Amino acid sequence: MTAARLRRVGLGLMLALLLFIGYRAADPGPDPLAEAEAEAHVAAGAYTAAERAYRDALAHRPADPLPALRLAELYSAWDDPTQGQRALDEAIRRGADYARWGSLHIRLLAQAGAWEETIEAATAYLAAYPGDETALRALLDAHLHRRECAAATATAARWLAHAPDNADIARLHALLSGDSALLCPNAAPDCDLQWGIAQLRAGDWPLALCPLERAARAALDAAQAWTAHAWLGETLARLGHPGPARVHLVQATRLAPEQPLGWLLLGTYYLGHGAPAEAEDALWEAHQLDPANPATCLLMGQAQAAAGTYDAIDTWMTAALERAPRDADIHQAVARFYLTRHLRQGDFPERAISGALALAPESAESHLLRGWAELLKNNNEAALSALNTAVAYDPDSGEAHHLRGQALQRLGRPEEAQAAFTRAADLGYR
Repeated sequence: MTAARLRRVGLGLMLALLLFIGYRAADPGPDPLAEAEAEAHVAAGAYTAAERAYRDALAHRPADPLPALRLAELYSAWDDPTQGQRALDEAIRRGADYARWGSLHIRLLAQAGAWEETIEAATAYLAAYPGDETALRALLDAHLHRRECAAATATAARWLAHAPDNADIARLHALLSGDSALLCPNAAPDCDLQWGIAQLRAGDWPLALCPLERAARAALDAAQAWTAHAWLGETLARLGHPGPARVHLVQATRLAPEQPLGWLLLGTYYLGHGAPAEAEDALWEAHQLDPANPATCLLMGQAQAAAGTYDAIDTWMTAALERAPRDADIHQAVARFYLTRHLRQGDFPERAISGALALAPESAESHLLRGWAELLKNNNEAALSALNTAVAYDPDSGEAHHLRGQALQRLGRPEEAQAAFTRAADLGYR
């Protein structure tokens, strides 16, 4: 081979090598098909498959922050803020834009209930993006959970300044500031109490806090005063302020010792805070004042179980059923009480399950409870049949899918079991 030929071959090999190196080193960029597949999984609620797709993208695109951001957003939708923050940290490490990750960071902190960190992050983000609704709402919620009504009101005013024509924000500001001219044009003295209870009925406990605190301080008549203290105590308990909650609940029972609701809420508080003896005392007062209430009987049974005295449980659960013979919810609650404790006494939980099925034969919960009970007895075929019915009535019940997976696993059908477990995980059942 001539020298010229050798040079040409050598140059050709070098060029090929350089092209190969260039091809291997180049960033392949986003794969639109993979992105579309992952987003289709998210849209379908197949979060496990979407998680896998985004993690594959993370591995194949080590410099791209987008897969990590998408994964963090997925975990937020999946209500898993811990994993979401880990994914977001990776996106930040890869150089994600603050305009995007800052808002998601605030949302994840709020989902985790990290209120102090939420305030810090939202304040910093609003300095750069003062009208961001996600940050404003998170900051408002954080102040309310920390029982900071003045700061929450200031945040609402700040929000209203950026959205002066938004009637919902105007009403929110009026609710927090106590603008009775807007809330109660008739100048009702119990305006704050009315609005606080309205928020409770809507399920928005944080927004109930400030009007109920004002109501508890106001010069109301006896009936309004004990009601304000009772519901403020319950609100504080739900927002994570057990000490002040107890003070107001006790005050409600002192102001109106003849009212069973105050004793019922106080007993529920003690039951939820590891004081079964005190719970039993308060619930007994509620029962004496309102012996026909099945909820008090149900809670009394729970207090007995919490105290480790199981002898009287069946008596109280029987009393609950007898006071609500046509109420499927009470039958279901009694059945769940026994099943969660793997407890079988007398004709429970079967009696409550049979009642639930008779009263609500098209309720997924009734069939779920039947399937759960059969699982505990190792009647796996019967369990699967009941759980299939539960899933048919409520395809979005993660608990039903999980229990169904257990039945399939015991019946030697591992692939179907794994599909059921995956569906339960997709639905957020952990």
